[in-house]
Amino acid sequence: MLFVSSCSEVNRKPTSVRLTTFKGTPPEIKDCSCHFSVSEKDFIKDRFLFVSNLDSIAFVSINNKLVKLRLVQTTRNKDAIEVRDYENTYTIGVYKLVVSIQFKEQSGDEEWWNTGTLKLFFKDVAIETLNFVGECGC
Repeated sequence: MLFVSSCSEVNRKPTSVRLTTFKGTPPEIKDCSCHFSVSEKDFIKDRFLFVSNLDSIAFVSINNKLVKLRLVQTTRNKDAIEVRDYENTYTIGVYKLVVSIQFKEQSGDEEWWNTGTLKLFFKDVAIETLNFVGECGC
């Protein structure tokens, strides 16, 4: 018996997996945190694409389901909020999220406005990249 499959079938991206927004901050996120949204309008309305505690966990919504991710790699100093660009990588099961953060300006005493991208992977295949705006601080 012979099975034939094309490369396009094997490497096809799952089109049904999407980052979606969610309302409010999950209760596990306290004190120092990052909150990122699609737009400043969504940010003001507490509609987020991504929320993290700056230490070890983050939340995103995939297909309208809140998913908790674990930080596995970072290019920032984990002991301080830095005023520079950096990248964090989070995972859970078949999902990986790479968050590239670009510092823009200080927006409060201990708050910084940022822009950047969220890149979602499903089984190591990049399936979606979204731009964000938002704030990190304590």
